[in-house]
Amino acid sequence: GDPPTGRGEAGLVAPGFEVEFEYDANNNVTAIRREDRDQDHGAGTRAEECLIWDLDDGSTYAEVEVETGVTLGTDFRYDPNRNLV
Repeated sequence: GDPPTGRGEAGLVAPGFEVEFEYDANNNVTAIRREDRDQDHGAGTRAEECLIWDLDDGSTYAEVEVETGVTLGTDFRYDPNRNLV
């Protein structure tokens, strides 16, 4: 095949997504909402990702909607030096 050029190909259309971000008082992202305006990416028309932060601004939980009504959650844990483990 041809090597990548780093330029977009003629005729390709950028996905029609609208993205909204929600922040807490410490400027941490607490929610990301995506809307598929073209509705042709197989993930439904809206998806939401939620994040929960601790008092030291370390993310403790993230939840992602992978399809309508189905979410996956991830717990984050830190060592005493605030390294993600």
